[in-house]
Amino acid sequence: MAQRRIDWEAIKTEYVTTDVTQRELIKKYHLNTRYVTKHSKNEEWVRLRKEYKSKMASKVIAKSANKRANELAKVLDASLSIRDRIYDAMGDPQQFNRYLVTSGSKGGEFETTEEIFQKVDTKAIREMTQALKAIEGLIRSLGGIPTEAEAQRLQLEREKFELEKEKWEKEKTEASSAHEVRITFDTDDLEGWTE
Repeated sequence: MAQRRIDWEAIKTEYVTTDVTQRELIKKYHLNTRYVTKHSKNEEWVRLRKEYKSKMASKVIAKSANKRANELAKVLDASLSIRDRIYDAMGDPQQFNRYLVTSGSKGGEFETTEEIFQKVDTKAIREMTQALKAIEGLIRSLGGIPTEAEAQRLQLEREKFELEKEKWEKEKTEASSAHEVRITFDTDDLEGWTE
């Protein structure tokens, strides 16, 4: 009777790379429990499974981080492009004096033309300013650049932390220094006591 050949490398790979248990492998491949236990222990299947899962988790995290970074880069590029368009528009000295004028004709058709007036379009200035402020905020946020107020708040928090740290170290030093204890007796009989 020929003895069947067992592909232990394939069984180990299945155990390491899946969530199958050793008991399930024994049942699936009609194996002797003692041999599976022996191979698992000698070849450190449990450790290899943990390492494999750790590597897979790291790859998933890295891939997710790269995907997120690419998405943020696209948002940043779009924001910079919009900001540049706003700057270009603001560079035109007549930008806020341009108006679209629609006029009707006798035939019922309307014609829209762009005309320049002396009056400044304050609504357009306000909208442009708000858009620029929002874009700059988004760019700061994506770049991790704090505003002046945020930078001051962070500096105050750093200084507070340093003061707390110094206070704690001072208290620790004072608590650990030796304290002297003096005992005074009201009697002259000090037999058995030494200085």
